[in-house]
Amino acid sequence: MIIIKYVPILRYRTAEAGALKNITITSKTMPLLELVQEIPLRSKKLTFNDAYTEELSSYSFPFMIDIPLYLNVNNSTRPKIKTFLTQFKLNPSLKIDYYKTLSSNSNIIPVLSYADNPRKCITNNFKSDIKNLRPYFKRIAFRFFNTKDLTNIISDIESIILPNDILLFDIGKAKLNDPKLMTMISSIISSTVFTTCTTVLVRSAINNDVIFKNMIQDNIVANADNSLLYSYSLLGFDAFGDYAGIRRDTSISNGGSSKTSVGFLYYSWQCNGYIGFKGMQPTYTEFISTVKPNTMQSRYWKYYKSLHHKTCIGCLNISNTNSKSPTDWKRYSIEHYISALEQYL
Repeated sequence: MIIIKYVPILRYRTAEAGALKNITITSKTMPLLELVQEIPLRSKKLTFNDAYTEELSSYSFPFMIDIPLYLNVNNSTRPKIKTFLTQFKLNPSLKIDYYKTLSSNSNIIPVLSYADNPRKCITNNFKSDIKNLRPYFKRIAFRFFNTKDLTNIISDIESIILPNDILLFDIGKAKLNDPKLMTMISSIISSTVFTTCTTVLVRSAINNDVIFKNMIQDNIVANADNSLLYSYSLLGFDAFGDYAGIRRDTSISNGGSSKTSVGFLYYSWQCNGYIGFKGMQPTYTEFISTVKPNTMQSRYWKYYKSLHHKTCIGCLNISNTNSKSPTDWKRYSIEHYISALEQYL
């Protein structure tokens, strides 16, 4: 069985990819990368195979890759992303062909995930998919969501999962005290088949109801809930997963409001919460004039020992940055959060 404690789920874009390349990943952490476009980032390669073979070769640790069927596309989604994701929604088995082109990388663990309409995947020859994928990868991960058809999904996975595989139950932003959810969790944990594989409970701690302009400066963000860190093992899971210290959206758009909103979330291990910092004016210069000094003068920053600030790439970048880029500050959040969990878990 794979011994992991934490699965950060990262949509593979500029900030997320940059953070993952900067931080140190140990065996307690196994990232899951959501591939959302045919050619990643600034790659000059012309095909999915060439681009991702080169891009993902820089990671020396095991990681999962998923082409996420749950993501909604809309009118503001970039055309290349929309085209890429839509083809898999129409034909989920197409994932297999794409995954197989990357099988030369022994660190990759492909993810078979159910769409927001699970019946589409069940009737789409899921067993055939796994049969075509097994010869190319030693381990496979199965990701499913909190749906009404959960009983059928569990039965489907039980018939094809192997002891070396990974099972991820993504409950979205559901509360852990929901009686219906607890019944579902109980059915998963009580399965004798799943006791032989690695089980991961995934929950989004920060959702789009966390609005930067509404945060109280240098205070715990009340509607961000990171309690899964303490409860996953009590619920019977081997590891927990989340969205790596940033907000999670089920849609993929080409940005938010046209009005500039400056905000930053800094994770505090001591209170297991997120501390909000925001700009006072709608201009990105506020990252340097307001967010940076307030973060570094915060009691939550000072709660960390000097060793953390000297070794955490996120904290080092905050200390040294002169960047006004929201992408960079998003990366600092991810770097600090994963580094903190690596240090303390």
